[in-house]
Amino acid sequence: MSRRSTGLIGSHAVGTAALAALISFSQWGCSATRKELVFSREELQAKLSGQFPLTKKKRLMKFRFSEPELLLAANSQRIGMRLAVEASVPGVTFFAGVMEADGELEYHPETGRFTIARGRLVDLELEGMPKQQMKLFEEMAQAVVTKQLSSLTVYQLDQEDFKQSLAKLVLKSVQVRDGAIIVEVGL
Repeated sequence: MSRRSTGLIGSHAVGTAALAALISFSQWGCSATRKELVFSREELQAKLSGQFPLTKKKRLMKFRFSEPELLLAANSQRIGMRLAVEASVPGVTFFAGVMEADGELEYHPETGRFTIARGRLVDLELEGMPKQQMKLFEEMAQAVVTKQLSSLTVYQLDQEDFKQSLAKLVLKSVQVRDGAIIVEVGL
């Protein structure tokens, strides 16, 4: 075989390999425009549980939040939590009960973190709390919820996981659906 024909065969092989790679990439790219990553309630619950208990002080009051239960309502864009709460004014009074709070899911592309933004207090029940004091405790709890929910990481994309690192680069939407967080990625 002449030198010239070897060059043609080599060029043909390289061209064929490049064409195959292009076809494979374009097929992968097309399916990537429709990819969804699903983070189940159980997976998210495990991540959140590791961030509790939380103790926060607001003025003279001390709040302790524990036993988080993640609430993902169908067709809602808000993430909810039910928490055991203890509220006290040191040396004066102590109340225990349950609270519910929720917020919107927010994505931070620079870090790959999902957090809860615009938190709001949905319900607060403290046993034995006089009604005239409840309003004050609710205002304080709302302030704590607003600040603390936004500091919680609901999920952190794993840069070692190819699909998740790809999601960080090409995230299209994030929503709560069917008791899970659905992340849609595409080009």
